[in-house]
Amino acid sequence: MEKYKRICKICGKELEYNSYSAYWLAEKNNAICRSCASRKNAKRKCDLSPLLDETPEAYYWVGFLLADGHFENGRIKFYLGIKDKDQIKKFANFIKWKGKIGSGISVKHTEIVEELCKKFDIKHNKTYEPPKTVLNHNKELLKYLVIGFIDGDGNIEKQYKRKGCFIRIKIHASWENILKEFCEIIEYDSTHVKINKQGYAILYISNSATVIKLKKESTKIPVLKRKWNKIDENFVSRCISSKILKEKIIKMLNNNVRNKDISNELKISESYVSNIKNKYVKKGRL
Repeated sequence: MEKYKRICKICGKELEYNSYSAYWLAEKNNAICRSCASRKNAKRKCDLSPLLDETPEAYYWVGFLLADGHFENGRIKFYLGIKDKDQIKKFANFIKWKGKIGSGISVKHTEIVEELCKKFDIKHNKTYEPPKTVLNHNKELLKYLVIGFIDGDGNIEKQYKRKGCFIRIKIHASWENILKEFCEIIEYDSTHVKINKQGYAILYISNSATVIKLKKESTKIPVLKRKWNKIDENFVSRCISSKILKEKIIKMLNNNVRNKDISNELKISESYVSNIKNKYVKKGRL
């Protein structure tokens, strides 16, 4: 018996028909294979396609899922503690989730998940097999991916006996290169990425200017507030305040303000003013 063949326009699968009339009808109706038709007609509880968008929120959630999510067979799932249930609701709203919301979420959208994994090189065993690189994406948007990763697998804590905060990411050693790429994205020295004695890769961000800059960026996306609210945007570290003070003194000295007047106005010692003058002004080093 002669077979009539055509190709499914969605998946490329070869389709066979026993009669010309069946073949002709399929051609006329632009028919697709049963598997594609089943997926097309499935009543979805969500829409994961926003994860593919080139937006700050999409990159934030990709970073969050890259750290704390699980990808397998066209499905994404993650679970959080009760204290972070609001974060699950935020993600549910982002993907227009219509199901129940518990301690986590498990959603399937095979085509989108496959495309997302291809776009960001996400593997099923991502804990030990990170993406080869993330730098092949928009650097401005990658800042939000880093913030999402911090929310998913990082810590933000107060520094010991200080008002400033630090950010730490601790992960499998195979992620060392990605952590160094994170440093490049946020313009931080990659020498702060270390492999500890237990064999974990650690990124420790203690520079207050970098921490505060990330905090300001975080206000544009639905971050975990219990983490980011620990950071005081108005905090100025001793290093930064010292630099600002030095610049003020140099400017006043260049305007021929007397050492004594500078001392009185800025409430500092004359000897400190003299030291700055000798070091930066008399030698012409500004």
